[in-house]
Amino acid sequence: MKVSALFKLNCPTVIVMADILTLSAVAFFVVVAIIVYVDRKNVEFKPFMVMRRTKRGIKIIDSVAKSAPRFWNFIGLLSIPTAAMFMVAGVVMMLYISGTIISGEQKGPAMSLILPSLSSQQQTGLGGFVFFLPLWFWLVMVTVLLVPHEVFHGILSRTVKVPLKSVGLMMLLIFPGAFVEPDENKLKRARRIDRLKVFASGAFANILTAVLLFALLTQVFQPAVVAEVGVKIYGVDGNSPAAASGLAPNMTITGMNGLKLDKNSRNPVGDIMAANNLKPGDSITVSADEDVFRLTLSQHPQNASRPFMGITTTGPVITKTNYLGVDSALAVFSYTSLIIYFALVIALVNLLPWKPFDGGLFFETLMEYVSKKHALKIANAATMFILAVFLFNFFGPVVIKLLA
Repeated sequence: MKVSALFKLNCPTVIVMADILTLSAVAFFVVVAIIVYVDRKNVEFKPFMVMRRTKRGIKIIDSVAKSAPRFWNFIGLLSIPTAAMFMVAGVVMMLYISGTIISGEQKGPAMSLILPSLSSQQQTGLGGFVFFLPLWFWLVMVTVLLVPHEVFHGILSRTVKVPLKSVGLMMLLIFPGAFVEPDENKLKRARRIDRLKVFASGAFANILTAVLLFALLTQVFQPAVVAEVGVKIYGVDGNSPAAASGLAPNMTITGMNGLKLDKNSRNPVGDIMAANNLKPGDSITVSADEDVFRLTLSQHPQNASRPFMGITTTGPVITKTNYLGVDSALAVFSYTSLIIYFALVIALVNLLPWKPFDGGLFFETLMEYVSKKHALKIANAATMFILAVFLFNFFGPVVIKLLA
């Protein structure tokens, strides 16, 4: 969105076109700079980083932990096997990605950095190494993912009687963050099972966030807001009934045989065909782009008993809403889905067995059950291995292409 400002100067009139996103970004960092300056006596300055520690909020975390200790102990215990499964899944995923790079199936970067931009659109950059998100959405996403993560660390620390030294905010370069700081000495002396609860709890909070957002999106938002859906055609076989009827790519199907598509179905076209027991030779009508197309189903090329239209479609898309409007509803679905996706990805990456991330500390504690004497060495070896795989997955396709 662009806004225009007309300034009267002691010179010819100058028209200045200012990007509202740029102005808002500048305003945000100016406000942050002012806050840091005003509070500078309490701010810790490090290379490329500023940190503001405080004890405010610790009492709230304490009270939450003490209000339902059995519940939080259950959450802690549940988080341990969940974290272990995500750790294994993350390692398998990383190795699978490496395999696709070695086989040549993966040509470009297999992973991307997620950075904010002043564009209002999602976009990739630097040859696929960076995935840019609109600044304000990026900030919202970071908040939604980071706050529950750190709060759960704090609550589980207090549940297992580990004191909190501080909580706070930080800024690494231009990237905001938050932290909860348990007493490390007391955490090291805590029981293994209790340490596992603390280390697993942050990623578990990300997983719960993804589950909660998915439930809200599909069980609350969608039934209340979405009125009608369609499916977009992106492929039509040349000699198919669909092609003969006039159906074409980029059209949106909204109904068949006078019936609207089911907004709760993942395959609404297939569901209508199954519900009507349609067979090869049956005639149907297809509503698309405010027109009606008539066609006769043929035999499926791979199964003569199945009906065949000859189209390839996307999943359901919103065509009519009760509230908000189609564009706004699509934006809510798109951005909430991104947060759900990144919440799960962050949980997977955070739980990889590499230090100093939670997964590395979790893995080291697990190894103490195997050999307390060698747990640190095993965890350090796992860290080096995962780091090597991560770097290969990130830079491998480009290096292989340069060497080819």
